[in-house]
Amino acid sequence: MLLVQGSVRTEMITMEGNVLDIDIMEAVIPLTPSFIYGVKNNYPVDVIAVEAAIFLKISKEAWLDEMANNKQLLTNFLTMNADFTLFLTNKLQMISLKSLRKKLATYFLEMTTAEDGTLTLKRSRTELAEYFGVQRQSLARSLKEMEEDGIIQLEGRMVKILDRNQLIRE
Repeated sequence: MLLVQGSVRTEMITMEGNVLDIDIMEAVIPLTPSFIYGVKNNYPVDVIAVEAAIFLKISKEAWLDEMANNKQLLTNFLTMNADFTLFLTNKLQMISLKSLRKKLATYFLEMTTAEDGTLTLKRSRTELAEYFGVQRQSLARSLKEMEEDGIIQLEGRMVKILDRNQLIRE
């Protein structure tokens, strides 16, 4: 499945019934690059349209034929799979290994640079809580604490990093 227009959100429902937001994907991108040739090739997440979306379904055989005849397509596909594996590894680490403040610090550091310490969140607070796998109240509390500690400044969906070194130490 190739998302050719629009954007979608991917999410999982945990055994406890919580929503875990995985990613927001924007066209043009394949939805299942890592699963297309797997033995168990069921997509393990729910895909929800954020806006009107158009998909192109390409058979495994046709896709394989195209990659066999186009070295650049094959290289791009392998690169995308490697990047996707890294994304999932980082997501797993963020979910399982860190406190919420560390998750937020890591997220803010990844989304900004030392030169530009400002970002506009693409997700609402509820969606951000789902992304981190926490309750919205916990997210709000951690953001407020980080703001009170002079690490960040919040204005709606805009986040300004005030103390990047403190974020790194988190």
